[in-house]
Amino acid sequence: MSKPMHVLHVAKVHVVEKHGGPALTVHLVMQQVQRQTTKPEFAMSTVFCDKIAHSYQDLVPKMQIPKQHSRESFAQRIARRIFPRTLRFCASVAVSTLRLLFHMERAVRKVGRSHHIIFHSHDVISAYLCRLRYRKKYPLVFTMHSKGGAVREAVLQYPIFRGTFVERLWRHMERTVVRSADIVTFPSKGAAALFENEYQGMFQDKDVRVAYTGVDTAELDSVTGDSSVLAKYGIGPEASVILCIGALIKDKGIDTLIEAIALLPEDIRSRLSCLVVGRGHLEGELQSLIAEKGLQDKVKLLGFLARQELLQLMKSATAFVLPSRVTVFDYVLLEVGAMGLPIVTTAVGGNLEMFDEDSALLVPPDEPQALAAAITRVLTDGELRKKLSENVHHRVRSKFSLESMLNSYSAIYEEVASCYRSCSLPGKAS
Repeated sequence: MSKPMHVLHVAKVHVVEKHGGPALTVHLVMQQVQRQTTKPEFAMSTVFCDKIAHSYQDLVPKMQIPKQHSRESFAQRIARRIFPRTLRFCASVAVSTLRLLFHMERAVRKVGRSHHIIFHSHDVISAYLCRLRYRKKYPLVFTMHSKGGAVREAVLQYPIFRGTFVERLWRHMERTVVRSADIVTFPSKGAAALFENEYQGMFQDKDVRVAYTGVDTAELDSVTGDSSVLAKYGIGPEASVILCIGALIKDKGIDTLIEAIALLPEDIRSRLSCLVVGRGHLEGELQSLIAEKGLQDKVKLLGFLARQELLQLMKSATAFVLPSRVTVFDYVLLEVGAMGLPIVTTAVGGNLEMFDEDSALLVPPDEPQALAAAITRVLTDGELRKKLSENVHHRVRSKFSLESMLNSYSAIYEEVASCYRSCSLPGKAS
């Protein structure tokens, strides 16, 4: 009798948190598999740099562990003083890569005894390791979560690496992975277009799919409103509250939001509070911009928040604003949309697929005047807020469910599994 199929998710992640491209996708797919008994044809497990999870029950506690900012050890202090930052960065990548390869080998040996394996990789390094170590022995599904590819998002943000061997090596790995993967998937059509702009002609003769992320409505429906969550930040019951959740980096456009708030009419700004949740390397610059605009009592940078408090803020806010300059498919927009929070965001990337003109106010990126006008509309027009709330609630829950996400990936797995069974590939059951 032929062995069943086992999907081995592989992602080069150290501390696994629920919110973040690869880890989030793995969590949602395995969660929905665990909830449904109608799709038993694939067993699933996950390999990270420091963890192996052979079931969803095993995955849950690992996904919920927050990143701990522990004190620097003596060895780390010595390394920081002796070795340059570039060398420490390269050493960190090398160590985590070796750990990932070690755990991947352990997982393959365990599940390979009783199952045929499909690799589903969620980043360039893990996909490259799959092909380097196992060649064409197992099918490979590769999902690109980054904006325009790993080189654009992870390497070129460090000017020291531009035009160097590091950039050439990463581009080689990225091209190799896309060319050798059986199926390449993206979280949105916009994400695929960003990558193709970076590598012209890369998708010629490639099987490229879009698998939209689904939102966990069961978790969101369990959230109850709590007025104390706003009172904690000195916000009264009569205030209009804008919530923004995103990393404090250039792509998220938080500086555009601050400039837009400074442009609001005084009567609107006087009763407004804007809460920004997230961290990033632009935090200092954004604080300076807030002070420059005189908005210290209007815009608050909250850093990271506990999950429950974050959900309560979503439940309590008047509107959600995220003026991204470039985006793949922001899961937070699905969450606030499923909760019925009116949304103002930009007409870029995955946002154009997530929303239409009836479910969100879409403005051009990098235009504070247009953003200020949209914020004014949503804060002053109660009928508009109600319409946006109802439409986005229905659209997200009907189009971006966990079930539709699982169906997308199940179809992909079934296709590569069928080829695996029928084609003369190494590793095929006799």
